[in-house]
Amino acid sequence: MKRNFNHLILAVLIAFSAPGFADEVKPADAAGQPAIEQVVVTEEAAVTQETDIDINNPIEKAFAKDFEMAQATPEINYVNEAYLEAWKAEMANAAAVVKKALPHQDDGKRVDDYVAAGSALADKAFELEMLNWISDPEAPIADRSFGTGATGGAMLAQARVYKQVTLNLITHYQANPDMAYSFIYSGKGADLEKLRAQ
Repeated sequence: MKRNFNHLILAVLIAFSAPGFADEVKPADAAGQPAIEQVVVTEEAAVTQETDIDINNPIEKAFAKDFEMAQATPEINYVNEAYLEAWKAEMANAAAVVKKALPHQDDGKRVDDYVAAGSALADKAFELEMLNWISDPEAPIADRSFGTGATGGAMLAQARVYKQVTLNLITHYQANPDMAYSFIYSGKGADLEKLRAQ
């Protein structure tokens, strides 16, 4: 169920934030026919680029080992929190980069609104994920308790939304072939060894 919800969140974010979402006009060839083949190639290239950046970015690379190594609940929570913070910081940077590239300062408000909506959705993803960890769903709300992995699982759900918002901003920025986004994240993941040494 939580996987379906995460996919739904991603689909909504992608659908409403893709470059050219509103009023896109397809180019025509010399005979006045829509250039369908050109559009298909462009969309395939965009999908490949989005897939590459989804997996091939410094945050995913840095945390890959941590996600594999984390076993105990405190370790999983620690990794998920660090992953969340990394994507939040990257989202703020990507938003600033996009805003700086916009020709009209007022257009920056649209970026701010998008980031605010993404942050609100991330908070809702956290709350929804918490429902998966209720020990006794039949208990009154005030008496509910949650499993030990609840916070970590909810932070991961939240991080996935921040990640998608960030990737959408980067994709928007790189829609201009002259622009290339550089990640600011330079960490080495959650540094589980440091946690284990405590």
